Amino acid sequence: MAIIQKKDIYFTPKKTVEKYSDFATDFVSDAGDVFKLKNDDSVIQSIRNIVLTNRGERMMNPEFGCDIRSLLFENFSPGVEQVIKNTVIEAIDAYEPRAKIIDVRIVALPDNNSVSLSLIFKTINNNNPRFIDLILTRVR
Repeated sequence: MAIIQKKDIYFTPKKTVEKYSDFATDFVSDAGDVFKLKNDDSVIQSIRNIVLTNRGERMMNPEFGCDIRSLLFENFSPGVEQVIKNTVIEAIDAYEPRAKIIDVRIVALPDNNSVSLSLIFKTINNNNPRFIDLILTRVR
């Protein structure tokens, strides 16, 4: 690492520290390599996996997931909206300790038989809010 002299004060340049990392699960690559996700991108992928996983899908961990796809078959009302919001918040609080949910916004898309989720959260070492937009559709 280089030492830089500035007005008789020696300091070392700041280096970005990798807090946490994960591999990209979309496996989109030209060379066949697995891409590495770092810091906030790793947390975004983890939250997306939690929300899109139904309970019972994971072997040896049947409680993992959010299980909100079953709520897509209910008549959409303010009560169902609140249940979806609470389910998402509880799942992320339980399985992603690196994120703190600020808000969950839900928009029903009844013509498409789907629900749009907008998650606003902060990571534990970053005060900048991050956003995830997901569209959940019925599969049956």
